[in-house]
Amino acid sequence: MARKTNSSRVVFNTILLALMTACMGIITFIGVNKIQSNSKNFRGITDSPALCFDEETRKSDGSLIQEKAYVCSTEVDENGKNLRLTDQNDYTMYLHDNITFTSVIRSNDLVVIMKSVGIMMTLLGLIVTVVYWNHNRE
Repeated sequence: MARKTNSSRVVFNTILLALMTACMGIITFIGVNKIQSNSKNFRGITDSPALCFDEETRKSDGSLIQEKAYVCSTEVDENGKNLRLTDQNDYTMYLHDNITFTSVIRSNDLVVIMKSVGIMMTLLGLIVTVVYWNHNRE
């Protein structure tokens, strides 16, 4: 006994599945582009101070962890070394630069996650559409 299917229903459902798949791909593309364009707004400060530490202690100890690290000052002495005395502006610039860097890393993580999930869902939708069409066509 042959199974009867309603061909207009199969065509309609296949078109709906294809539209859902196309929408998922478009949403993924637009979302990734928006995140990437918004992450360009995170600008670091080019002259922000970094961490300073005693070079002799690092060479003699040989470790990569610096125990007595401090925020470098933007002011230098006559020998060209950064002064250890820092003010609120140096700390603010240092923290702003670190927060900006962290924001860029997080937005890149979001792009990777969104691309992965979006591509998987789009491919899954395409596969489901093809399988449904092949299974139910006459």
